[in-house]
Amino acid sequence: MKTILLADDDEDVRNVMRMRLQNLPYVLLEVADGQAALARAKSERPDLLILDWSMPAMTGIEVMVALQQDPMTAQIPVILITGKDDHVDQARGIRLGAVGYLVKPFSPQELLQKVQAALGEQR
Repeated sequence: MKTILLADDDEDVRNVMRMRLQNLPYVLLEVADGQAALARAKSERPDLLILDWSMPAMTGIEVMVALQQDPMTAQIPVILITGKDDHVDQARGIRLGAVGYLVKPFSPQELLQKVQAALGEQR
């Protein structure tokens, strides 16, 4: 079973993600800030991270860059989620290594599609 780390300081967003993914064959881990996301990713080495761009302690971008600098976590794919609907920000996130990008509010189906693509799954 694949493990997904959900990192967002908004509990409602984490709830939406959890409700969409919890009945699928994934182990879900949750944190509410960037430092916790970095620590949990290093200790658990999930198969996928879903990171909010704007979080306390560290941004999703900072977490993603820090993970890429560690050979033990550099290959973990990252989906960024954000309220920023700016093509410049989206291009920056992808350029820095995100495999997917979701703009809030996103649909549960869109989330699932991005997760499946990031994990190389076809359903």
